[in-house]
Amino acid sequence: MKKLFCLLLAALLLCTLAACGHEDTAQKPAAEDAEGAAVVDIDLTALSGIMVYSEVNSMISFPDNYIGKTVKMQGQFTIYQATDESGAFIPDKMFFACMIADATACCAQGLEFALAGKPVYPDEYPELGAEITVVGTFEWYEEDGCRYYRLGNASFVN
Repeated sequence: MKKLFCLLLAALLLCTLAACGHEDTAQKPAAEDAEGAAVVDIDLTALSGIMVYSEVNSMISFPDNYIGKTVKMQGQFTIYQATDESGAFIPDKMFFACMIADATACCAQGLEFALAGKPVYPDEYPELGAEITVVGTFEWYEEDGCRYYRLGNASFVN
């Protein structure tokens, strides 16, 4: 039941992240510090539960304000497996997300992320439902004429 709930939340996440549009906004790589680590513009891990939920909601509602920003977030690892018209899973269409519960844990917001490189699922990913911390660059991509937002070039951090 918990896995079904996570999958349902992930599906809702993808629906809220979808926004059709054709405006071209430049996507720049993340800045790095002297050690080569990404400089974080928005650290959601340092905010209270209410503030994190509000900030993620703002990112979804006003995404152009966040394009190119490096974001660090912590939450629950979840997966959305795309399906075709008949409801069959499409093997090569998996979307990964970090779900963040609000302060009362009654609601959740999340962001899709795409790891840098070509990691293999499930070998190079955590267990479904595991607590994760992800850093990536907020970006958009287009698929089937719709714009979607995610943390791109992402990595897991401690």
